[in-house]
Amino acid sequence: MTDIEDIETERAPQTEGARGVRILEKLELDPVTQEPRPRRHAIQLAHAVGATTDGSQLTPGIAELTDAAGNPVDRGKLTREQKQAISDASLRAPKPPWLKIKLPGGGRFAETAAVVREHGLHTICEEGHCPNMGECWGKGTATFQILGDTCTRACRYCNVKTGIPGTEPDPLEPGKLANAVHKMGIRHAVVTSVDRDELPDRGAGQFAKTIHAIRRRSPGTSIEVLVPDFMGLEEEGLRIVMDARPDVYAHNMETVPRLYRRIRPKGNYERALWCLQRAKEMSRELEWAEPVLTKTGIIAGMGETIPELKEVLVALRERGVDVVTIGQYLRPSVRHLPVDRYVTPEEFDDLAEYGMSLGFGSVFAGPLVRSSYKAEEQRRAAQDPTLGKMLSEPPTAPAEDFATVGVVPEWKRDDA
Repeated sequence: MTDIEDIETERAPQTEGARGVRILEKLELDPVTQEPRPRRHAIQLAHAVGATTDGSQLTPGIAELTDAAGNPVDRGKLTREQKQAISDASLRAPKPPWLKIKLPGGGRFAETAAVVREHGLHTICEEGHCPNMGECWGKGTATFQILGDTCTRACRYCNVKTGIPGTEPDPLEPGKLANAVHKMGIRHAVVTSVDRDELPDRGAGQFAKTIHAIRRRSPGTSIEVLVPDFMGLEEEGLRIVMDARPDVYAHNMETVPRLYRRIRPKGNYERALWCLQRAKEMSRELEWAEPVLTKTGIIAGMGETIPELKEVLVALRERGVDVVTIGQYLRPSVRHLPVDRYVTPEEFDDLAEYGMSLGFGSVFAGPLVRSSYKAEEQRRAAQDPTLGKMLSEPPTAPAEDFATVGVVPEWKRDDA
């Protein structure tokens, strides 16, 4: 009798889902990835954070796992117990002093919040719990998120709600967003979206309508779109967006190729590179006055190494990308991917210097940098070589004006 037949005879009361997991465990397959679980791994985590049985170390304050040779260990090859131990270590690890955010409420924060609520709009600032929300909203700007608040993908680092949206795109959304941009007096509008893989055009048409609406309402406003990869409809979706002629085309790489399958299961590293290269080519084919500015963002601290990040920078530059942002991953909740480590300001500085040496128009790198953070400054820096980079800088305001990242308050408020 086979192992599976043995399992079939054990009819203890249990749900169908639990029984499926039990079968996978019997066959030594990981219940999540359904990949063969290694019978013996060189790394065994001790109960106490900071040491492993083979002499490898969990750096104090950092949930970073290396083998005896000092090389990073791919968490996809660890057992569930080992992954849980790292997750627990990540939750206990104190955040470094450079991860501070300005408390919300100053400047034009209340005004920005009122406009967003009045028009019933979504922002990635709120949905993604961006640490720079207080600063950006206080300056009267925001990154708008179209196509609703539910994403059809489930990237392990992202805080946006996932599921099947079940509704068609709001036909009034482009006009509402354009009115908000006009009312807020935004000079450089950034528009992103959730992934809508269930839509026939993957949401590309809504991007085009939004660009046209902003152009009509605020002719002097430059427009940056941070778009999905339009999986399965890449060429057609990209052409719909590019025909609307945004000023900046952005698509985020997010991580290094080694981690894509585990962190972005529906994403594809080569497809992301293709999107960035094709956008530049398409702008030339459409005979623009000058090729569109292309941009991407990378998240550090999810298990990659500095050399791997530099390899991604080289690949991006080879495809003509103009602007790169690199920031620290911050775990949105206990359900999300644990922080692998906190990249130091010095490492971010080194990445910025290296990126500029490759010929990027601008490289913004720092612990709190996000793809749309200071987007207008990023664009200007790419157009003016003398402004080429923004290195990581610690907060300069009094400590009482800042909060530690990880205790971000609930941003959304009722209209009442």
